[in-house]
Amino acid sequence: MEAKVLVVEHEPETLGFIQGHLAARGFEAIPARSSEQVMAAIERERLKIVFVDIDSPDLDGLDLIREIKRLDGTVQVIALTASSSLVNAVRAFKVGACDYILNPSRNPERIDHAVWLCLEKFKWWSDIFQEVSREKEKAAGSPDRAD
Repeated sequence: MEAKVLVVEHEPETLGFIQGHLAARGFEAIPARSSEQVMAAIERERLKIVFVDIDSPDLDGLDLIREIKRLDGTVQVIALTASSSLVNAVRAFKVGACDYILNPSRNPERIDHAVWLCLEKFKWWSDIFQEVSREKEKAAGSPDRAD
């Protein structure tokens, strides 16, 4: 089973490059153009990674990252940008991005590294959430003692 990855990118050439690059590595790359499509995909699909273009004129990428992390804390977000602004990178990390890629169509090695890093973080967070759920179930199932 291939991992599903969502790609939010306003430049068709960059979107096509990322989709092709990920498909060649065994991922199903699902495109999204709006916040509504992203939210629907997060609720419908079992996503591990979402690429978000933070320079998109159609949506606020930083708000989108924040909302993705609110909906599912295990989903890892990779911020994409054509701007080399350090301020944008810091802002993306502050709202929950796992990694940040400058000019992804010129950086296929960075895409590979970011995906690997995010998959490791996804596994780590998934393990933590499962452990917390087990502890909650265990606590809910044990009767309180009033001795």
